[in-house]
Amino acid sequence: MRRHVKLRKRVSFADYIDEPVTRHNAKTSLIDGVFFSVMVGLTMPFMGVYAIQLGASDFVVGLLVSIPAMVAMISQVPAAIIVHRYSSRLLVSLKYTMAHRLSYLVMAFLALLPQDLPGRAMLLVIVFSIAHFPATVAGVGWTTLMGELFPSQLRGRVFGERNMLVGMVSLLATAAAGPFLDRVAFPINFFLLFLVSFACLIASWAYLTRLQEGTPVPGRCQDSRWRPRTMVLLVCETLRVPEFARFTAAAFVFHLGLQLPVALFIILFVHELQLSTSWIGALSVIWGVFSVLTFKWWGRLADARGSRYALALSMLVFVPLPIFYGLVQSPWPIAFLMVIGGVAGAGFGLALFNALLDYSPAGKREDYVAVFNTLMGLAGFLMPVVGVALYHRWGFLAVFILASLIRTIGTWMLFQPACSPQGVRDFFLGFVKDQHKQHNKQA
Repeated sequence: MRRHVKLRKRVSFADYIDEPVTRHNAKTSLIDGVFFSVMVGLTMPFMGVYAIQLGASDFVVGLLVSIPAMVAMISQVPAAIIVHRYSSRLLVSLKYTMAHRLSYLVMAFLALLPQDLPGRAMLLVIVFSIAHFPATVAGVGWTTLMGELFPSQLRGRVFGERNMLVGMVSLLATAAAGPFLDRVAFPINFFLLFLVSFACLIASWAYLTRLQEGTPVPGRCQDSRWRPRTMVLLVCETLRVPEFARFTAAAFVFHLGLQLPVALFIILFVHELQLSTSWIGALSVIWGVFSVLTFKWWGRLADARGSRYALALSMLVFVPLPIFYGLVQSPWPIAFLMVIGGVAGAGFGLALFNALLDYSPAGKREDYVAVFNTLMGLAGFLMPVVGVALYHRWGFLAVFILASLIRTIGTWMLFQPACSPQGVRDFFLGFVKDQHKQHNKQA
């Protein structure tokens, strides 16, 4: 009986939240995330493979990463203006989320186009890119909504649990998708994959409608126009806040190094190492497993030591990884690198999200989120294409070394307030003490 009670405590989510509406929102958001993560697991690891099946060249594969990032980048500030026009963050999220989800139905039918039709891969790039505009508006609205629904002292645990479960579902979907794509012939395999993804996205949207938003703030609705002057003033206003500006600058530089080799991984896996979709799916699963296993630990660390601390630690782990990718000659070492990347990726995603909410003032949080995402989108737009160009000139290893160097600079910028010998020592002593406390609690 005691074992059954302990098991229920382990598998229950958000029961530690006393306030009933907040607990309902946490559980509803978790189910919404689970359905959304099925799509992520089924499609994201194989989007480049889908483009190659449609006839994409290395350059088009690079565009598949860069153009959507560009659309997301240039639509961030307009997204904040759009969100400003709604008194309800939930309503704007629902409207634009549905528009984004419909794009997956379109991408499913792209697989059924005649094989001799030129430009099929570019159509995928175009549809995937256009979908990033409503996704960006929905993302700004959703991020702002999450900041309002959950107090800062709960965010680490709430999103740690949420990320753990959605990561588990996503990796299970990826584990099933890899063998499925290998065993079912093209184009039926990708058509069915995107069709199932669309169905799960609709289920996700249905649960998103069940969130209980607080009373809309009077005067939140604004009749702002998309004027360049308005957008420039919005950017300048947010960057006048010193802490937000320093945090954003460090994250931007780090993202330059993070995005530089992104398009090269699929080229390395498919063209150089000639991995099957099963292998690519398995590598994604390895990443996901170790992300899932460490999400709750990262959440506790962020709540105990702060999001900036957890973010800096995860960035340190990410710094040398590209160099090791440049040295591999077989898939087995990549599996080990995926383990390390999964652990660091869990902390980076969770801590970056929470740190952004912490550094964004509550009154106009959507403005700060939009400016931050614009700069990160700029890195995502420029660097993958730059990475492909440098790869054709210098090769994999040189580009990966450059990526590590840029990541080092970004990490140093985040560390800068603690860059004295005393500050660095306190950082690592704090980490050791946290681990000692956790060990004593478990004992």
